Amino acid sequence: MKFWKYTSAGNDFVVFEEEFLAMKNLVPKLCDRRFGIGADGVLVYKESIAHDFEMIYFNADGGIAEMCGNGARALCHFAKSVKKKAKDHLVFGTSSGIYSAEFLTENTIKMLMSEVTRSNLSLEDLCPAGSGFYIVGVPHVVIDGLDFDKSFAQRVRNDIRFKNGSNVNFIKKLAENKFEVRTFERGVEAETLACGTGITAVGAFVIDRGLADSNVVEIIARGGEFIVEFQDGQYFLTGPTELIFSGEIREKV
Repeated sequence: MKFWKYTSAGNDFVVFEEEFLAMKNLVPKLCDRRFGIGADGVLVYKESIAHDFEMIYFNADGGIAEMCGNGARALCHFAKSVKKKAKDHLVFGTSSGIYSAEFLTENTIKMLMSEVTRSNLSLEDLCPAGSGFYIVGVPHVVIDGLDFDKSFAQRVRNDIRFKNGSNVNFIKKLAENKFEVRTFERGVEAETLACGTGITAVGAFVIDRGLADSNVVEIIARGGEFIVEFQDGQYFLTGPTELIFSGEIREKV
């Protein structure tokens, strides 16, 4: 079975076509960085009648996630370069909703993040004052003014108020309209070099709270740079993605 290895600013994925679903129990082994291909998750490209394609995403632990912003850009690249979708604007479905993406360059994609909701869930007894909680297809806690702390992130991620756990984002202001983020991702259970939905949550947070004086903000993750824009009530995420290599897995994997 053929696979394609992608990276989106260091957030890396293994891409398969739909036939892989019969082997989905292999996800944790394939994502293992010593005994497998190595990745933060597995993306499955599924043909669709209603849209250009459907995306199914598995975290490295084998659990299905509703959405992955960096993974979605990687699968858009796959749709265009491998599946030969001959257009620069793609519409695709996920379990959390319908998304659209536009190619600005061969490896730079701007995506409408159609599922961004600010929650009023109280975090006062869990996080520093001023923290926020957003749903960007998946849940994200955003913490301002606290350095990345893995043990604290694990405690927040597993808090009982989050039904399926939450991703945790630590942000720091670098300059006007420029912020740094470090993200602890559920399912990976570690810090990742970039998280597209988390970066979108951070953009929404800093714009909502007036921490930026523009509706266009630059977000710096450990793996690369992103732009979050708020236009006409909608959020857009722009960032990189690229194909690294492809190969085949055998029955003995």
